[in-house]
Amino acid sequence: MSLLWQIGLLLGACLAGQVLALLLPLPASVLAMLLVLLFLCMGLFKHHHLDKVEHFLMQNMAFFFVPACVNVFSYLDVIGKNFVAIFVISIVSTVVTFVVTALTVRGLTKLVQKERAKK
Repeated sequence: MSLLWQIGLLLGACLAGQVLALLLPLPASVLAMLLVLLFLCMGLFKHHHLDKVEHFLMQNMAFFFVPACVNVFSYLDVIGKNFVAIFVISIVSTVVTFVVTALTVRGLTKLVQKERAKK
């Protein structure tokens, strides 16, 4: 499947997410990601349907973050005034993320070991 068709599939999911966002109280981007996940789980999308666009987006990911990073410079005064709070929140949220990830991996590992032991 060509890159343009694969981009079309993702844009179709984004459009469907926009339509669903009119009906549901969720952001359209989240709904679009859930739709893509649903389509992958149901077998409507296969890995080979999205492999080229997936590779393209991963190779150019840094390019998509440039506008957001440049926009941070326009808020340096706000960041400077709230630096301590931003720093503390960043550290705490990082630690919480590490702990939750570790507990999740531990729990899933135990679950997989129990499933293997049953067989």
